[in-house]
Amino acid sequence: MNILIVGAHPDDYELGMAGTIKKHSSEGNNVFSIIMSNGEVIGNQKKRVLETKKSAEFLGIKQTYFFNFKDTKISSGIESIAKIEKITKKHNIDRIYTHSLKDRHQDHRNTCMAVLSASRKVKQILFFESPSSDVDFRPTFFVDISKYLKDKVESLRLYKSLLKLKKRYLELKAIKDGASFRGYQSSLESAESFEVFRFIEK
Repeated sequence: MNILIVGAHPDDYELGMAGTIKKHSSEGNNVFSIIMSNGEVIGNQKKRVLETKKSAEFLGIKQTYFFNFKDTKISSGIESIAKIEKITKKHNIDRIYTHSLKDRHQDHRNTCMAVLSASRKVKQILFFESPSSDVDFRPTFFVDISKYLKDKVESLRLYKSLLKLKKRYLELKAIKDGASFRGYQSSLESAESFEVFRFIEK
């Protein structure tokens, strides 16, 4: 399976689904990723790009594309759509993971809208959870990451420049508690959760 993960900023998809990414790559799936912006608003973009590359290598992502849109100003328009669509065609993508529309951050919502326009022919699209997901985020698809929770933690520890900012959502307890809560909901030890936008299986 060829999988594409689209995040608005560095660390977005690790927070939402690093365990699932590691599971996919460990099972032999081809995983690619897109980072829409370099996250320069809350950190040094050169450091964040380097940390993203280290995390991608650790998680088994084959290639990461940096689109270099301005942080906080990501558009859902044709420029974003065209760039995403080019990658979906290049790698013959079967499944896409991206942000939910039910998110308080405008970059996350706009990324999602661009993905939906760019991936009209992609058979499976799922939305991952974010610290800024709002209360209407209602997952119906759960992935067992009990074997991969430690890998999720390690991938986020690679973002050393962000750890210095002492963000609560990057605390070890917050990461483990989130996985435990979604695990409880799905009768698993630890889980990551997703909303299903489209899931066609032949």
